[in-house]
Formats: sequence, C-alpha cells, structure tokens
Amino acid sequence: YISLRAKNRIFWKNEARRSGGAIYAKNSSVIDIDNCLFAENSCKMLSTIRLNKCEEVIVKNTNFTKNKAKGSSPALACSNIKKNVSLTTVYFFENEARLGGTLAIEKGDIEISNCLFYFNQVHSGAASIKSFQNVTMTIQNTKFSEELVPSIILSIGDQVTISNCQFSRAQLEEIKPRGAQVDVKDNNVFESAVEHKPIQLDPLVPPEELTKKNESQTVNKQESKDENKEENKEKNKAETKEENEEKNNEPVIEKHGDKKEPFVMLPMQK
Repeated sequence: YISLRAKNRIFWKNEARRSGGAIYAKNSSVIDIDNCLFAENSCKMLSTIRLNKCEEVIVKNTNFTKNKAKGSSPALACSNIKKNVSLTTVYFFENEARLGGTLAIEKGDIEISNCLFYFNQVHSGAASIKSFQNVTMTIQNTKFSEELVPSIILSIGDQVTISNCQFSRAQLEEIKPRGAQVDVKDNNVFESAVEHKPIQLDPLVPPEELTKKNESQTVNKQESKDENKEENKEKNKAETKEENEEKNNEPVIEKHGDKKEPFVMLPMQK
C-alpha cells in the first residue's frame, strides 16, 4: 500500500469532475495530514478529501474553509477505514454541500477531539457530522455553531459517545440518533454561544491563537525598533569620537604672519 503524508501545505481552488476536490485515495496505507489548509476547493460529487478502504487516517491542526460539493460532504468523507480515523484540532468553516454532512463517516471507528464546526451549510443532512452504518464514534472537547439543520445525524448500528462539547442550540435540535446508541455526557453544554474569530485563510494557526500571534508580532517590531535606536546611538558616538581624534592628530599649519619667525644668528664674517 502507498502512504500519503501532507504537512504544511495549502490546497486552494482545486476542482474535481467527480469526488475528491483536493485529495482522492483508495486502498492506501496511512493518510497523515498535518498543518494544512483546504480552501475553496470544489467537486461535482463527494468531498474535498475522499478516502476509501485505507488503513488509517490522521488529520490534525488543519483548516477546511469554504469548500463546496455539488453532491455531498464538502470537507472530508471516509468509508471502510480499517483501523481508525483520528481528527485533532481540525476547523471546519463555511463549507457547503447539498447532502450528507461536512464530515461523513461510513463503517469504521473515529475519534474527534478539540475541533470546531462553524456555519457549514448542508441543505439536506447534517451541518457537521453524518454517519452511515456501524460507526463507533467518540466526540470530545469540540464546539458546534451551526444553523438550520442538525449538527450531528447518526444511523442504526452506530455507537457514539459525546463529552465536554459545546452546542449553540438545544440537544433535540443538535443531535439526531436515528436508532444509534448515543451516550451524551452531562458535561456537554447546549444553547450556548460558541465563541469564534473571523475566518482566516491561514493554516497552522487556530482562530483563538491569531490574536496572540498578532500581539507577538507587534512586540517583536517594537523590540526591533528599540534595538535599531540603540545601535544608531552607539554608531553616532563612535563617529563623533573618531572625528575628535582626527582633529587632535592633525598637524598645525601656521600661516605666514600669524607668528614671528624665530631669530637665527648668522656667523660673523671675517
């Protein structure tokens, strides 16, 4: 099997006639995606990243922003993954499709941690997560801020645990079990405003870190200015010192008439 690893990459405005607007993989080994941005990609059928019958899928520190699928699941669709799908610190912003869910999973195990789903538009389906058949899913420390349709729609045979998550609407509006076994822990929060920062097409930087990054850049600029000022002061002092030393070492040239010529005694003539 062939493995696919993408790190610190931008996938922007790619198009696919069928599925996988940016990446399509089938019968691969490990799919490892780290610190990437998938923005404004499009496909006519299924998903920006389409993965089928792969060994293992790992996605972390990655941003899916404004991707579109005319069919279903605009961001990520995984089916028949043999080991596990792991999503950690993944952000889904304003992705759009007609059906499915922004994230779709079929027949497999998936762990979702520290993710954010924000204003994704799926016209008939789940705004955030849609499962199909026999999925074991764990969702924790994740925020959902969606509108119009449920955030999570499950299927018969699924086993799902949701803990320490935050939802912008009531539980009945957000989660649709549809025959799945769902354990919603008491530490989840519903009908709560989900804080977010303006969408940035900037990979590697989670939204809540953007402010810190900008502040750090400002401090660095100020420190650089201060260092330049000190360097200029030292440079000016050194130049002044050199000028003074040059003046002191210059030979004194006396003009005629400024000082009387010394008297010289000539030998007496015999």
